[in-house]
Amino acid sequence: MRKQPLRFASTIVVVIGICAFSLPTVTTAANNKRPSLASTAQYKALVEYVQKLDGLVGQGTTAARKATYESELTAKLEAAIHKANALCKRGDDEAQAETEAKFKEQRATIRRAEAEESEAIDNEFAAKAKKAAESYREKVARVEAGHRTFEAKVKEQIAALRAQKAQASETAAKNAIQERITAKIGELQARRQEESQKRALLKKGFRAQKAELHTAEAKKEEKIQSAAEAKIAKSSAHWKAVAAEKETGLDAKRDSQLSYLTAKAEKGRADIASMPATG
Repeated sequence: MRKQPLRFASTIVVVIGICAFSLPTVTTAANNKRPSLASTAQYKALVEYVQKLDGLVGQGTTAARKATYESELTAKLEAAIHKANALCKRGDDEAQAETEAKFKEQRATIRRAEAEESEAIDNEFAAKAKKAAESYREKVARVEAGHRTFEAKVKEQIAALRAQKAQASETAAKNAIQERITAKIGELQARRQEESQKRALLKKGFRAQKAELHTAEAKKEEKIQSAAEAKIAKSSAHWKAVAAEKETGLDAKRDSQLSYLTAKAEKGRADIASMPATG
């Protein structure tokens, strides 16, 4: 927004109605307290002073008195211009505050929706992870149960064979029974190794399943976050454009106001110049 004081024009600008001084309103609490330029003491002082000069047209006046009129007119014009700039700046600040507040509100809404979606994703994958863990434990339990059943049965067979061996009287019979016992022990060892391998495979599969779940969850989370960031960026661009449009409107109103004030002052100067010199 341009804030430099307007230089006095050398020509009279077409007078713009007082309604031009009502700057675009902003929906904020502070806006209700911001007066229009036409209602300010500075504006009224300038208008009333020019009216006074209008009433003095044609009356003889000394050069010193004309200089005083010029000085007072300039001071009142500068005060009115300063007030116009201040009100325009205030309006711009209010418009900025409003658009920033609306953007923050919209951003908070987007973030809440993002958090809700993320929570839903967390719950979904927590349930999937729990189900996978339960399935893993059930499979391990079945393997262990099968192994215990097998081992108990084989141990019974070994015990029975050892009892037979103890009752056998011939060496050849004892050796034959011992061979069977040794084979059963070998079966136990092989089954234990097989059980260990099954447990390792189940554990490996469970870890891979968890990794896949984490990867899928991370992708969904990233998608949700990216969508939220895109919405926030779009919201930011929108409200910046709204703020820029309001600022442009305020600038245009301010230019109209300054043109009107300058035209008033030029009218006063013309009145002063038309006063016949005396003394």
